[in-house]
Amino acid sequence: MKKSRLFVISIKDIIYTLIFALLGILLIVLLFLMFLPKDESSKETKTSNTYIPGVYTSCMTLDDTSFTLQLTIDKDSINSVDLINEDETVSAAYPLIPLCIDNIEAQLVTGTDIDELSYETNSKYTQLIITEAIKDLLNKATN
Repeated sequence: MKKSRLFVISIKDIIYTLIFALLGILLIVLLFLMFLPKDESSKETKTSNTYIPGVYTSCMTLDDTSFTLQLTIDKDSINSVDLINEDETVSAAYPLIPLCIDNIEAQLVTGTDIDELSYETNSKYTQLIITEAIKDLLNKATN
């Protein structure tokens, strides 16, 4: 005949096993949540922006020089981006600013999303500064 065997398991071992099992399940759930595809409906609402029509202005400062950026917006599109109150000294000191604004304006008027603008390599940082100012104006226009 076979002898019956008794296993003695302490409560401490059971508690440790349950804690590690719960941590393992939690880790698996977090991994699934982290790598599941995002909801597509949130992307659609982002691309279908509707703005409050109007003319919005923002003041930009480089060194000691102030620029005023003007953005003209319809309900669903950007009509123009302009630099107003420009002195001759501004265009002499910062010759890339008007060129960058013209480049950005040409892209935005054709319907390019603000996050998908292409920048010229020789004026990338200037265009990034102007783009950030335009993003701030677009945030004002959506609220």
